[in-house]
Amino acid sequence: MSNCRFCQIAFVICSALLVSASVVFAGPGTNSGDFLNIPVFSRGAALSGALVANADGANALFYNPAGVGRDGTGEVSFSHTELMQDLRLDNFSMAIPLKNGSGIGLGLTYLGYGSIAGYDVGGVATGDLSAYSFMLNLGYSQKLSESFSAGVAVKPVFEKLDDLEASTITFDLGLMAEFGQFSVGAQYANLGGRLKYVEEEISLPATMRLGVSYRTFGSSSVISVAGNKEQGEGVSFGAGLEYAYSSMLVFRAGYGGSLEETSTSADGMALGIGLMLDHVGIDYTYRPSSTSEGIHQITGCYRFGR
Repeated sequence: MSNCRFCQIAFVICSALLVSASVVFAGPGTNSGDFLNIPVFSRGAALSGALVANADGANALFYNPAGVGRDGTGEVSFSHTELMQDLRLDNFSMAIPLKNGSGIGLGLTYLGYGSIAGYDVGGVATGDLSAYSFMLNLGYSQKLSESFSAGVAVKPVFEKLDDLEASTITFDLGLMAEFGQFSVGAQYANLGGRLKYVEEEISLPATMRLGVSYRTFGSSSVISVAGNKEQGEGVSFGAGLEYAYSSMLVFRAGYGGSLEETSTSADGMALGIGLMLDHVGIDYTYRPSSTSEGIHQITGCYRFGR
């Protein structure tokens, strides 16, 4: 049996396992660690999360670990997101391609909640409380052939609210394949792990993501769609267009929503722009929000290697 044929069979089997795992998500549930679902990169946010099939470099640590070393380009990036009120999300990530089509990645994500007023059982103010969420992301990808890639990410997660602390370890699995101008991808995010607060254990937002993308306009632009199924929640989707006006300027637009009657924070439009000057790039995304003046996100990166 040829290596290519073997890789195709392996991809189909692994995809079936990933899809089968999503059946577990049919029942209701309560999840913790919801900050794991907040997009940390401007590019992915502008495409409403539809980056499962064409994530690469540092972006792949969040959207699909199979793409960490996929294009042979290394990347170092820093992202900052202004969420509602005092919430701030920061991320530092790097992806390093290795020999034989493999790659490794490191990501650090920190969510600060700002000052939280504390009160005792009698309603008397006790002063401000400190709270944060933190995640370390260690990713590895390997090309199985010219078309197929697989990846895994190990993610220690920590949360703190005043003197209460919780920690766990969760995993991501990813697959990606290219067929000419089409790419398909699958990610099983936040597999396993539970955060324990005092005596209560709460599961993480285990999520199944499937996506497809199509390179068009001379293969320099991408149309992509993705579907998401989180444990205990409904099905949601994201669709995005990434149009390369030139080698330096990229325009992005996306729309995300839920297929259920309930709405999510990902519902609605997203707009973004990217500027690449030699090896240095800057991406900016704006997402309207009904509870604030909007969510602003900016990512700066340095690319090296290929």
